[in-house]
Amino acid sequence: MRWIVRTSRAAFAAAALAVFFTGSAFAQGVTTGAITGTVTDPQGQPVPLADVRVVNRSTGFSTGTRTRPNGLYLVQGLEVGGPYTVTIRAIGFQPFTRDGVDVRLSEATRVDARLAAQAVELAAVTIAGERTADFSPTRQGVGVQISDTLVNRVPTFSRDFVDQLKLAPQVVYPASGAASGGGAYNRFNTITVDGANQSERFNLGSTGGVPGGSAGGKIVSLDAVKEFRVVFTPSDVRQGNFAGMLVNAVTRGGTNEFHGGALYTYRSNEDVIGLDLVGEDLRAAQFDVKQYGFHIGGPIIKDRLHFFIAPEWQQRATPAGGPYYIGTQASPLDPVVPLDSLRRIDSIMATDYGFNVGDVGPLDNETPLVNLFGRLDFQISPVHRVVLRQITNKADQDEFSRGVQTINTSPLVQNRGFRFGSNAFSRVARNNSTTAQLYSNFPNGISNELIIGYSTIKDERFVPVQAPEVSVGVNVSGLNRAVTFGTEQFSPNNLLDQDIFEVVNNLTIPMGAHTITVGGRLDHTHIFNNFAQGSFGVYKFLNTDSLIAGRPAGYAVGYANSQNPADIPADFRVRVLSLYAQDQWAVTDRLTITAGLRADVPSFLDSPSQNDTLTLALAAAGLPGVRTDATPKSRILFSPRIGFNFDPTGDRQNQIRGSIGIYTGPPPYILLGNAYANTGLGLVRLACTTPATVPVFTLDVTSLPTSCAGQPAPGPG
Repeated sequence: MRWIVRTSRAAFAAAALAVFFTGSAFAQGVTTGAITGTVTDPQGQPVPLADVRVVNRSTGFSTGTRTRPNGLYLVQGLEVGGPYTVTIRAIGFQPFTRDGVDVRLSEATRVDARLAAQAVELAAVTIAGERTADFSPTRQGVGVQISDTLVNRVPTFSRDFVDQLKLAPQVVYPASGAASGGGAYNRFNTITVDGANQSERFNLGSTGGVPGGSAGGKIVSLDAVKEFRVVFTPSDVRQGNFAGMLVNAVTRGGTNEFHGGALYTYRSNEDVIGLDLVGEDLRAAQFDVKQYGFHIGGPIIKDRLHFFIAPEWQQRATPAGGPYYIGTQASPLDPVVPLDSLRRIDSIMATDYGFNVGDVGPLDNETPLVNLFGRLDFQISPVHRVVLRQITNKADQDEFSRGVQTINTSPLVQNRGFRFGSNAFSRVARNNSTTAQLYSNFPNGISNELIIGYSTIKDERFVPVQAPEVSVGVNVSGLNRAVTFGTEQFSPNNLLDQDIFEVVNNLTIPMGAHTITVGGRLDHTHIFNNFAQGSFGVYKFLNTDSLIAGRPAGYAVGYANSQNPADIPADFRVRVLSLYAQDQWAVTDRLTITAGLRADVPSFLDSPSQNDTLTLALAAAGLPGVRTDATPKSRILFSPRIGFNFDPTGDRQNQIRGSIGIYTGPPPYILLGNAYANTGLGLVRLACTTPATVPVFTLDVTSLPTSCAGQPAPGPG
């Protein structure tokens, strides 16, 4: 397997010398946040084994740890947000309390405490916490954090947090396609939600890996997104499986108070007059967008069990591009094919073949969306917290345009023509993702994060009719224009299924000034892609007279060369096993160094079909040993990384940071699918291009000819 590898040799130059002013927070964690700090006595000496208790005031969830021999403590696995209260107690000292502590994604807010000797009984010392979070000893690579307040403030028509990736200055949006991070190919992006990989692995379209993106879908409602980070060169080895950019988002949960809201947005072109930029009429066809939904969260059991739901729906209609007729009136962009010619073709197909070619009027492309989200948070004990999250999406998108057409390659043929309504199709994309997370903070400072996720992604095309695609030439002022109807040739039985299962576990162990993290990840992906293009047949007629006679000038059909339709789909499984370890070393209070090593092992679990006919033919031609069932051997891909963060003044007003490393990620699986589908036994395309060999026209898709007239059918080579 060719795995995508990117080395961030320029990461150090891009990230070092990043100096910030204001703030007092420190980075830690991948899907949650943390609170860290040092506890000292009045003389500045470390206080070991002090009890540190952290309470989320909005949910009542609490956890804690004890300080290490050097006075350092780290409480991980904290839900993003807050506010939190940190209480520190040690024998012989007054209790220390800090309220209003905010925790942000992948950052550890620093709360240092200098305890006072307890000569007499005094009330606890309470200090208001700061809420800024720009500083962090483990913030060492290039990345941008988008906070919950920014997510809610930035206006967006789509209500999709993926559109907010442009807030990162390293992200650019090309004229078409999805966002590119740092100039990398957008199909190398990875999107995680609550720690689970939410990317569409096959990458059917240039949508940046968003499930349902090919049908205009999105992952979750904007109201369900709490915070997200966009990273490019993290030094943390837990963040992997990407070669472009990694988008790490976390969702909202309920609190001890009921809270919620509702939305309704509407946009329309009702008052728009004139033509769009390409000269197509916006007045005759509908254009409007309705979005509506609500969100609500609250306690089921106060301080223990909370819920949050955020369903959202969309109804969108946009005018299909290209010319049309309303009655006898042509659209402002005049159709190049006269109405009487279209009516003649309609009459021939209805009278001679009993087939309805479809409408000639303006059509709307509908894009309804359904986005359902639900989450449960349960504090099992002061040690364990579990989160269950469900995402369910459905996106429908009509695809129709009366744009570019061709009838054949003759110099007299122009690329403008006309499509009847029967040549439309629609995409339907479904995404179901279930994730369970278990966070554990043990009293000795050891913490563990376990994530289990299962996702199913299904993309399917639906067509209004099942018939060959037919193009008929119409002579207009000496030029042959194409009129097309029937089933769009790339849509028959077009189906993509992806089943994805993953397990991630990260264990963090404190050891003096060192924080050791070890972990692993198992990703199992099953791809089934059926792309039976042309399987309903494709006929081309030079004129209406040849259509009446049923004698096409060209014919093509796609079918399984092995005569077994099961050989057409690309059906394969890929497993990726990842192991990693790192050491986060607090050299001093001002310098932190992180060094780690990640190893990814991708493996094919299935082989393509073996084409013996092709192997024998190549051997006879002097190329022995060529097989179609061969797959690359598994290999270990090492990703070493190192980064640092230095506070030169010691007052958390400036920082110098940098990182360097290697990053690996999977290729778009659509590229691998070609090796399984194109063995010579699967889909092949038969083309008959001379009148003497073109079969007689038939609308029966169950008995289409698979050989040219007078020619034998090709064999399985």
